[in-house]
Amino acid sequence: MNVFSGYSSNILTIKNFPLLFNDNDRREFLEHFGVVRIEANNSVPMDIPMQGFGRLEAIHSTITNTNIVNQDKKQLQPLRLIPLEEIRTHRLNEDQLRLIDNGRLYRNYERGQTSQRLYIKNLEVKYVDERLLHAIYDRYKQDSSEIEIILMREGKMKGQAFVTFPNEAMALQALNDTNGFILHEKPMIVQFARTAKPKDIV
Repeated sequence: MNVFSGYSSNILTIKNFPLLFNDNDRREFLEHFGVVRIEANNSVPMDIPMQGFGRLEAIHSTITNTNIVNQDKKQLQPLRLIPLEEIRTHRLNEDQLRLIDNGRLYRNYERGQTSQRLYIKNLEVKYVDERLLHAIYDRYKQDSSEIEIILMREGKMKGQAFVTFPNEAMALQALNDTNGFILHEKPMIVQFARTAKPKDIV
C-alpha cells in the first residue's frame, strides 16, 4: 500500500488513503503533518474531529489522489534592498520638506546629538512594516551585526520608529541617505534619537 506520495511546498499528496484507519489513527497521521484540510476521493464521509493544529474539514472530490493542504501561515521572507539610487532620487531636500503642510511637519526639525540610534516619524503604518524598513536600512549592517528596528503601530507614537545601527558612523550615513525619502507618499523624517540623560546629583 503506497500511502505517502510526496510533500511539495505546503501540499502533501497521499495515494490510496486507507479507509480502514479508525478516527484515532487517522487523526494521529494527519496531525503529524500539521494538516488543517483534506481533499479525498473517498465516497464515504471522513468524520475527523476538530482537534490538533486546526479545524479538519473533509472535502469530497473525484480526484484520484488525496491532497492534504497545510494552511499554516508561511514565514514572511525579507524584502530585497531598495537601491540607494532609488532612495536618493525619491528624497526631498530640507528646503522642500519645509514647504510641506505649511512648514508644520519640518518646522522644529533638528538632527540631534549623534548616536547609534535614529528616530523616524511620519510613517504610514497601513503600508509600512519592519520588513520594508529593513529593506531600506539593512545595507548599513557590518559583519554579523544586525539592524534593530522598533516600529510603533498604535497609540500616541503610531507611525514612528527607532532604528539602531552598529556604530554612530553608520547611523549618520543612514540619516543623510534617507531623511526626506518618500515612502508611500509620505516623506520620512529622520533624526538622531534622544538619549536619556542622568539626573544631576545634588
